[in-house]
This record gives sequence, structure tokens and C-alpha cells, in this order.
Amino acid sequence: MLVVSVAPSVQAAPMVGEWPLDAEHLRAEQVWKESQGSGVTIAVVDSGCDGKHPDLAGQLVPGAGFIGVPGDNGGADVSGDSHGTSIAAVIAGTGRNPAADGVVGLAPKAKVQPVRISTGDRIEPVALAKGIIYAADHGARVINISVVTPEPDPNLRAAVDHAVQKGAVVVAAAGNTSQTGTAVGYPASFPGVVAVSAVDVDKRFWRGSASGPRVALAAPGVGIRSANDHGGYLRSDGTSLAVPYVAAAAALVWS
Repeated sequence: MLVVSVAPSVQAAPMVGEWPLDAEHLRAEQVWKESQGSGVTIAVVDSGCDGKHPDLAGQLVPGAGFIGVPGDNGGADVSGDSHGTSIAAVIAGTGRNPAADGVVGLAPKAKVQPVRISTGDRIEPVALAKGIIYAADHGARVINISVVTPEPDPNLRAAVDHAVQKGAVVVAAAGNTSQTGTAVGYPASFPGVVAVSAVDVDKRFWRGSASGPRVALAAPGVGIRSANDHGGYLRSDGTSLAVPYVAAAAALVWS
């Protein structure tokens, strides 16, 4: 196994409040001695990512947008709740903010490809399908989908099949019960997708997670500290925040 030293530009220890990275959970300090995700691109198919955040500066590669904005490369977050930015920072934050305790992602040497398919809670399956296809065709080894739709749209199913056939790892949120009931949503329910639910700091199943036999893995998703889209930080719950930990872990292994 190739051993990669911790780069000086990346904080070697988990930042304040990032419990998923500690020695009781994902053991980031130990893992980073082996891999930090170098050479792997992870697509964040979401609301775009704020590439100007201090912890994401230099971490984005050109992406695309599918909400009808000419020239959209996904490099800004238009969600209103920093959704895409928070996902990206969990994956590849560097902790380099000189003005505050930054956020370090689980795969801080991976690159994020922002693919904008929404501006908020409303998800159009056709736009999501186009985003997945774009990511699979433009170098993404891992595709992070922290959004959920309730219906098995055939365009979305075809996009997932395309990505899997291209060799990408597709990781998606099982969904939150407040939004989707108890059933696991889509694309998480499609064959070939790694469906993710959430656990809390005590490793207990988060009751807000959708559940069922289609769920493959659970990851930290409660009280998750991450970046917002105006240079600061937020704390969130949900299967959306659990997905990037699994996506980042896939990148570490692949790297």
C-alpha cells in the first residue's frame, strides 16, 4: 500500500466540532497516513458549490449546470441553505481558513466537481439525470447525490445505469422521513446505487433517516459541522450529510 504523507496545506488533526473524524468514529488521523484521496474527482450533484470559501479554495474542478443558466459551471451555491457547499466541504475541505477553525473533509486531497441540478428543495428528475450523466462522462470516479426524489423516473434510472456502466461509484441519500415518509427515495433505491442512512455521535440510527432493505450503509449525519456559502460555517442533520462521508471514503480507497 502506498503511504502518503500529510501535506502541509492540510490540517493533520480534525477541527473543532468535527466528531465524525475523531478516533471513535472514522479515525481520520490514522487514515490520512495511508490516503487523502489524491487523484480522485468526486462529483457533487446538487445546488452548486461556493469555490470562494477559504476551506474550498482550489478544491473544485470545472463542473456544469442544468438549471438553464448559460455558462454555468456549478462554482457558486444558489440553494439558500448552502446545501451543495456543505456537502463539498465534508468531502474535501482543507481547514485553511485563517480567520476561524476551518472544516477538514475526510478526503482533503480529492477534487470536487460541482454539478448544479437545483436551486433548492425542488428536484427535477430530468435535470438530476443530466447531471449524473455529465459527471460520469467528465472524469468523476465517485458521484455524490445528496438529494432525493419520490418517484422512480425512467430518465433517472437510465442515468444511474450509465454511470455504473462507466465505472463510477454512485452514492445517494436514503432520504429524511420528514420529506419522504419511511420509504427510501430515488436514486438511492435503484440497483447499483449505494444508499446511505445516518447515525449520531453514539453510533445510533438517526430516527429521521428513511430505512429499509435498500439501505447499504450508515454514516455520520447528526450535528455535522460544515461550510456555508458566505465564508462561514453551519451545523446540520440529515442523510444528505451522511452521503459525503461515504463518497469520501470511496475516494480514499480508490486513491
